[in-house]
Amino acid sequence: DLIEKNKENELLRQQMTIDGMTQINNHKAFIDILNNEISRTIRYNKFLSLIFADIDHFKTVNDTYGHLAGDHALKIVAGSLKEELRESDHIARYGGEEFVVILPETKTEDALKVSERLREKIKNIKMSYNGKPFALTMSFGVAAFPTGRKISLEQFIKMADEAVYTAKKNGRDCCCVFKNG
Repeated sequence: DLIEKNKENELLRQQMTIDGMTQINNHKAFIDILNNEISRTIRYNKFLSLIFADIDHFKTVNDTYGHLAGDHALKIVAGSLKEELRESDHIARYGGEEFVVILPETKTEDALKVSERLREKIKNIKMSYNGKPFALTMSFGVAAFPTGRKISLEQFIKMADEAVYTAKKNGRDCCCVFKNG
């Protein structure tokens, strides 16, 4: 009976923290993990980077090939991104076609290298749905938690979001680092 109760609790935890479509962390889990990582970063004076990633022209995939093709693409992208990360990193679906990656103990330049590797991986995937091939690219924004300063979780997310917005403005399929000021 106790084993069965533990299984039920684990299933409930997964339903609350895992995105049903992509099988990676959901938005709620992302916020919880990021809060913990920010606390660790401040407490131990470590580095922390955040990557915000957005599939370029995703609406076109849905409009051209259908929403099931879009769902298929989201699953492939999530799995491909996750494959490229360390065990200590955390990936989540932020919403829609947006993903976030938390990189504990990672400096900005290393996070930029990770985002470039992720960008290349997605660009080189040959996708198809019902025999119809299509390709995707992604834009990436990188932000580093400022050392010696406390900022809110929301401010940190906004930094990475602004960086991905810059990548979109710069023509998409690229990586940008948040520049303060």
